[in-house]
This record gives sequence, structure tokens and C-alpha cells, in this order.
Amino acid sequence: MPQHKHIIVVEPGQERNYTATGRGGGEFSSPPRDRRAHAGRLLDAVDQAKIEANNKAEETGHFIHGICLEILGEQGCKLKIESLEHIKSGIEVRSVKRIDNLYHATIYVPEGKLENFVRKIERYKTENNTRSGRPKNEDLITGISDIRFPVLRSFWTDDESLFPNLNDERIWWEVWIRIPSENPDDAFTSFVATMADSDLRISQHAIKFPERLVFLAHGSAQDWTRVFIPLLDRIAELRKAKEIPTEFLRLSPREQMLFVEDLADRIVTPNLNAPSVCLLDFGVHTAHPLLEPLINQGDAQAFDSEWSIVDHEESHGTEMAGLAMFGDKLPELLSNNNPIYLTHWLESVRMLHRQHPHSEEAFGYVTQSSLAKAEIQAAQRRRVACLPVTAIDNGRDNGRPSSWSGAIDQHASGKDDNYQRLYVIAAGNTRNIMIDTEYSYPISNLANGVEDPGQSWNALTVGAYTDRVHIRSNDFDGYQPLAPQGGLCPTSRTSYSWEDRDWPIKPDIVMEGGNYARSPSGTVDGCDDLSLLTTTLDATGRLLTWSSDTSAATAQAARLAAILMADYSDLWPETIRGLMVHSAEWTGEMNRQIPGDLVIDRHNRLRCFGYGVPNLDRARYTVENCVSLVHQGFIQPYKLDGTVAKTNHFMLHSLPWPVAALEKLHEQNVTVRITLSYFVEPSPAGRGWGTKFRYASHGLRFALRGPTETESQFRQRISSQEWEQDEDRPSTSDPIKWSIGSNLRTKGSIHCDWWTASAADVARCGQVAVFPVSGWWRERKHLGFVEKQSRYALIITISTPATDIDLYTPIAQQVGISTPI
Repeated sequence: MPQHKHIIVVEPGQERNYTATGRGGGEFSSPPRDRRAHAGRLLDAVDQAKIEANNKAEETGHFIHGICLEILGEQGCKLKIESLEHIKSGIEVRSVKRIDNLYHATIYVPEGKLENFVRKIERYKTENNTRSGRPKNEDLITGISDIRFPVLRSFWTDDESLFPNLNDERIWWEVWIRIPSENPDDAFTSFVATMADSDLRISQHAIKFPERLVFLAHGSAQDWTRVFIPLLDRIAELRKAKEIPTEFLRLSPREQMLFVEDLADRIVTPNLNAPSVCLLDFGVHTAHPLLEPLINQGDAQAFDSEWSIVDHEESHGTEMAGLAMFGDKLPELLSNNNPIYLTHWLESVRMLHRQHPHSEEAFGYVTQSSLAKAEIQAAQRRRVACLPVTAIDNGRDNGRPSSWSGAIDQHASGKDDNYQRLYVIAAGNTRNIMIDTEYSYPISNLANGVEDPGQSWNALTVGAYTDRVHIRSNDFDGYQPLAPQGGLCPTSRTSYSWEDRDWPIKPDIVMEGGNYARSPSGTVDGCDDLSLLTTTLDATGRLLTWSSDTSAATAQAARLAAILMADYSDLWPETIRGLMVHSAEWTGEMNRQIPGDLVIDRHNRLRCFGYGVPNLDRARYTVENCVSLVHQGFIQPYKLDGTVAKTNHFMLHSLPWPVAALEKLHEQNVTVRITLSYFVEPSPAGRGWGTKFRYASHGLRFALRGPTETESQFRQRISSQEWEQDEDRPSTSDPIKWSIGSNLRTKGSIHCDWWTASAADVARCGQVAVFPVSGWWRERKHLGFVEKQSRYALIITISTPATDIDLYTPIAQQVGISTPI
């Protein structure tokens, strides 16, 4: 689908006086069919697949247990995947992919069960549904364009461009096989034994998932041809294994230099007005070939002018610099020969010195002063402040603001200079997990709270998860990854253990932080295969090293924020933070690690993973069936009525809603996701910080008009000043069943929630209200801030899984964006 910039809604909301008040499935579109002719073609195709399977078996001398079929959908139409499967007969969908809007599914049919599948086609051909009068199995069969015997590429579910171009090109394959219900423990051994006839090299580290086993194999597509036929009853899917840093780390300094210099020659630097990531760390080795073109003269500084700009014995800042510029993509970038177009610059302010440690209470000042140096050096440049270091305090604040987190909140809010800033900071690490005999994953992570200043309300606090589970090194034979794929990184801290759960949800998001390995004896070790490749510069001349944990995750999050700043130069720091949280989702493993759907379960999941893993494409782009509206607005939460401080206005936003397009979808599911992001000013005195209501200057909330509400009823639900005299008290309960819930999502200064309902219901929900709750601006009227304004960013996404629906064009036309015909 074509990608568009998000739709910026400039029209301000309507100010209204405020006083607090106390599904169905869609039809499958398919082309018109001559049912008898179409069924005949598909039955002939099944017969041809059987003939081809027998011929392949004879050619290779292998017996085929059952048969695999590749089912092709119709261009632009959805394939009814669930109807392909018949569990009782053992007919199983192995993999599904979509290429150029055409679905491909591979199914396995056990020996003697092909007639069960054929019968579905025959019933479509000759039998009608007694209730509807339509052909039986019509949704399934009319959506199938062809059936054929699969080839190796049929099982490839990765990006099509990554499939080996040459038959003899050797790569690492990620192999997904079915775990049979009978003898499940023998699945890997049996598969490997069958592969012994090939030249494929098999990793002995298999990862077990429900119904699937995953491991790596090294070889070519040609190597697979010898064993493809006897493995057909077990193969589920094939992907290209992710590049890992081990190969580059094993290179000599001279060999590393050759790769690094080649990549450096391919870097295309950003434009002069591009934003930057400003690292607040131990300083950066600016002479590194990959970093030198990206950090301008004068942009590497130190908090103390007497210090050098980098600690030559500490490479942490240089490691973070590589991740802040290239993310976790260095292995791929070093391996190819494509130009690298970068969107942001690098800045560095050394704020840490091992020989001159700061006192704890000075960290707030040091952080503000360090970032100020970068702002003075390049006053017009927009930047993301990246703070990948935390206090070694074992999270003892338990969410309560500290002088450091309070200083960051104050600086971010622009309280003193009306200049707002985006801080991206680490949640902190559970330390010494390799020597701590009491460490237990993930129990220790749940017990170890986010470290100072990670409890900051206005900062984007970053925890870590991991997708890295494949171990190739022979040095780690018998080891297993400590964390499961998609689960919490073994060192990431959480706010699960915070006693007062009214403090903000932290971390806000999680990013890749690498993994650790568990030995056969149960000890925990670091493993290069499970880490992230990044930059360094040491005395031996080595240019590459490994990195991990929440500091690495934080540097990558800062990179994403800078990319968004480059894309949207007019968006505020509050909005950039909002887009990152808005685009995040929990992985399946996160839902398994913290299971359940009760309020307490969702709260626990949020306090481990925040809102999940951000998706850069979703944060950057709108597509036709997933459209994001972004509004940046102002609100005056409170007013003085004589000498009494009261709530003032709520903002009513009438959205450019695609009503007609939604009504055409009838009962198909549509999801509305809303994020409200704003910065608070922290309490000017520490004595009130023990009570959350007195820490924040103000609070804001959002509400969506319900599908059964009139506009008048919606306004009355929000504000008692909308109530009519002499009428009964109107309903003030929210008719929408949110995923997070209106009480749980209100922690902190960023609020995100989503709701899935029928398109017909969503079509009637085109209004959002933003309204205030109490804060110290109102409670401490003697300080003179009662009538101060606040900025807020409101992000609303409306999406449907249907790929043939255009929600973008009707919205764009309402806001005056021209769209191509």
C-alpha cells in the first residue's frame, strides 16, 4: 500500500465550559465464479499436485507421508485461511504470506485425508446452503485461484527480496518445523537425522514454541533439494536468520577496519537543518570512521571545560553512538554495498567522569547544564536528549520523584524558558546477573524497580525486550537463551514492584536489549550471538564491539525519535513521544509472560513492558486502511472565579471521520486507538512529591463519543455544565469498552488506549473531548499559575484489517489534502 504522512489536523477544538461530573465478521469479497467450471479447475489442480508429488518421490527415492499443497488466493481478495484447516482430519495450515496483495497458504494433508479437502470443493460444486441458498463453502472456494504442489520458496515467509538469488548462495536459514502430537520430544532429532543426507549445517540450539520448533541451518537452496521431499510433512516455514555480530567481532582490527571504511564511504549525511541525538554519557570517540562524518566540529563537548570530550578508558558513549545512528542494523549495513541515508546528526556532551563523580543531588543540575551546552552550540537544531545511564540505587524511589527526575521533568516542560525538550532515558538494569546466585528470570526483573531518573513523568522511559534467541557459537554448545523470543530482556527493570501504583507507567516502551545464555549447569553468561553490534575505539584499534541491556535499548529509541523529528519538523516533543507510544504493541510472548485480561493483569503487563515495542513504520506513516490524525492544541485547564480556582474548559474535537467508508464495512471490525501526550510542570517544592496529585501541575484526560450517544449526551457525560436544568441527571458512564480502561490509562502524562468494534458503531464516534483534572496549578493558587495554558498532542488512529478499504482519501479530502486520482 502507498504510504502517506500522517494527517495533521490544524483546526482547534471547540472550547466548552467544564465542570467535572462525577462485533461481527465481514463478508469475504471474491470474484464472480462459474461454480462448476471453477470447481473443476481446482479438482484438476489437486490431481496434478498428486501426480507431481509422486513423480518427485520417485526422482528422489523418498516416500512422501501425506501431501503438502500451496493454495493461492485471488488478487486483492482475502483468503479464508481458517476454513482450510480441519483439525480432526489432521489437515493443518503450515504458513501464510501475502505477495503483491495475493495470499499464499501452504497446508499439510495427512495420508488418506486428501478426500476431506477435495470434498469441500465438490460440495461447493453441487450443493447449496439450505438457509442462504448459496453454494456450500462459497467464501473459501471462490477465494482460491489455484492449487499446486509446493516448492522450497512456497515455505518462505520472510521478505521476498531476501530469498537467495542464486541456487548455490549460502545463508543462515531460520527453520520452523511442526511439533507432532506424537513423540514431540523427538521432532528435532528426527528432522536433523533426515537432513544428514544434505550439506546443510545445523545449529544445535532449538527454540520451542507452542506447536513449533525453530532452529538455524546454514546452506544453499540447492542443499535443500536433497532433503526437501522427505521433510515436507514437517516443514512449516523458512526465513532468513537475523544477522548477528559474532562474525564481525571475530575479525581482527585490520579486517574490521576494511568493513567499517567501506560502510563509511557509503554514508549519505543528513541535511544541515536535520535534528540530532544528543548523548549524555562518557563522551564519544569522534575519530571513529562511522561517527566522524556525523558529528560536526564543536558538537562534542564536556560538562566541565577542563575535561576531555571523551573518557578514553570508557567506551560506553561510543557504543551508544553507534546504536543511536545505525540502530541494530550494523551487521546488515556492513554486509551489503548500498548507500546509507541518515536523517539525523550526532551530538555528545560528556557528563560523567570516573575520577570526578557527581554527588547524587547534583545530577539534575548536571543533566540540565550538559544539554544546555548542546543547545547553545546549535541553538536552532532540534534534538533528542539521550540519557542511557541511571543511578545505581536499586530503584529505591519506587516511583516517587527525585531531584534528578524532577529536574528532567522541569527541563522537558520548559517551565523556566518555555522551550520544551524530549528526554529519552533508560529504565536501568538488573546488575550482576552472571554472578548473582539469587538471580531468577524473570522474577528478579519484576522485583527490581526502575532506577532514578526513569520515574520521570515527561521523559520517554525505555526498557528492554529481546528477539535474539539463536546461538551459533561452538563455545556455547548446550547453552540455551535465557529469555524467550519476544520476552523481557534479562536485565530490564520494571515498575511491577512499586508499592504505590498511582505513579506513572514505566517503562513507556521497550526496545531490543539483547539476551543472555544459560549454561547446562544453570549459570548465566553473556553471549555475542545474542547481543547488538555497535561502534567502539580501543587501544588495540578495534572498531566494533557488542552491547546490550536498557542503555542499548534507549539509544535505539532515541534514534527512532530523531527519525520522526526529521520527518515532521513541526511536531512538538510531546507529539514525538506520543507517536512512539502510539505505535507500540505487546508481543505474543509478553502476553504469555504476564497473562490474563483482568484489570490487574493489564496493569502488571504495562508495568513490565510499557505499551510494548514501537513500530517505526506505524509511527512514521499512514496507509489507506490505517489512518492517523495528529492534532497539537492548547488548553487552559483552570480559571479564577473571584478568589476560587476552578476547572475552566474542555476541548471538543469534531474529527474528519470517514463515515461513508465505515458504513460500507457494516459489521467488519475496526480499531480506534487514541493517545494523549502532554508535559507537566513538577511541584516547585519536594514536600508534596509523596502525593501524585501535587507533583503534577495539571492533568488531562480524553473521551471518545460512544456509538449510541448524541453530541448533546456526549457533552453531558463530560461536563456537568452541559446538563439541562430541571432534567434528571444524565448518564456519565463511558459506553466504550476500552482495552486498557479509563482508570488504568490515566497514570502519568501520556495516556493511550484502543477499542475494537464494528465499523457501523465506529462510524458514529467522530468526536473526542480533552478535559482537565486537578493539579498544583489549581491547588496552589498563591503561586500564580492557575490560569496558565498547557500544550497537548492528540493522536487518533482508525484501522481495519481489510486491505481493500480506503479510509485515507475521504479523511484527506475533508482536511483539504489533495489525493491522486
